[in-house]
Amino acid sequence: MIRAMSFNDVVETIKTLSFEEKQEIQALLTQYLREERREEIYANGQLHTSRV
Repeated sequence: MIRAMSFNDVVETIKTLSFEEKQEIQALLTQYLREERREEIYANGQLHTSRV
């Protein structure tokens, strides 16, 4: 059975990773945040465009 990890579980697991693995997670998070922000900006732009 697979159980969902709590935020604290994730943090504690990350603490046990090697420096290189932590850097890889940091790079992935940076990419995901950038993509999410880009989608948000695009969606807001679509809202403004449809009002014009």
